[in-house]
Amino acid sequence: MITLQRERVHEEQPRIVQAAKQIWEQRVLVLGNGKVGKALVRLLSENNIDIVAIIKSDGVYRQRGEGKIEKINDLSQWPIYALQAHATFNALPTEGEGEIESTYVEPILNLREPVITAAKGLVAARWDLVEKNADLLSITATVGAPTRMLKEMFNLKGEYDREGKVMQEIVGILNGTTNLVCDLASRGVPVKEAVRYAVKRGFAETDNGTPRKTLEDEFDDWKRKAAIVANASGMLQKKVKPEDIMLAVPESDDELEKCLATKRCVVRITREGIEAGFIEDTNAPWLPRGPHNLLRVDGKVIARGPGAGAELTAGVMFEDFTDRFPGVATEWYR
Repeated sequence: MITLQRERVHEEQPRIVQAAKQIWEQRVLVLGNGKVGKALVRLLSENNIDIVAIIKSDGVYRQRGEGKIEKINDLSQWPIYALQAHATFNALPTEGEGEIESTYVEPILNLREPVITAAKGLVAARWDLVEKNADLLSITATVGAPTRMLKEMFNLKGEYDREGKVMQEIVGILNGTTNLVCDLASRGVPVKEAVRYAVKRGFAETDNGTPRKTLEDEFDDWKRKAAIVANASGMLQKKVKPEDIMLAVPESDDELEKCLATKRCVVRITREGIEAGFIEDTNAPWLPRGPHNLLRVDGKVIARGPGAGAELTAGVMFEDFTDRFPGVATEWYR
């Protein structure tokens, strides 16, 4: 792992010099330039936040005019720009256990700099990293970002702690795309068409050619989110990873079509463990329709709303940036 290190101003420098270096600025680094990354760049620019660089898989880029970026350096030189930034937005694609994310995020956290992430791979696989950096790593946007689901759960958990209560059950619809497909299929839309619609609207994580492969990617996304919610709830004695969560998906396309048309994909977390699967009570009044997420704690719905959308996700990340890390400063670094 790369180690990043800044030089500190010498202690013998006059106070006025040190004070002059404590200029309140907001310079940020953006990891990724997919749908969320592009939405972030637009939003940051609109709010006059200086983006020192945009990191893509083939190099380091800088914004040049509205909606345009140009390559300014090789990818190997990314640490130069990380050292110039005071906060990082992680909008990298979610892949595996976040190995690519880790390349950037861990060295930046070791600098004690804030990271606001929408990518789920690293957070789902490395809860130890989340706990270690709770004051620096913002994860609100990783699960149902527009609903602020995790923020609502953390707030409720705080209330429970103050009252000496413990959560007993969490039920969640954690993937807006699968919920949309199930909703459309239940109204007679073929699954193939429902998936195509989800991809066209930008809800799906990927577009891998076949409806089944696209849905399998969504189920993987669902497992990551379930692991994050379970670990964040503090209900389980042992932390879980996505691979610990089993979801039985019908093997044949015909059975999958029937399943999605008559059931909904949910997760249930109790103090005994996690239950994941498809429920048949699709007319339950608490179930959301369309690409919506939902979180219900001890029978009470605490979050409901859109579960996907680049602009909405970027908005929540920016909100976290301004709420949790106001006035990001250069402090004594140069």
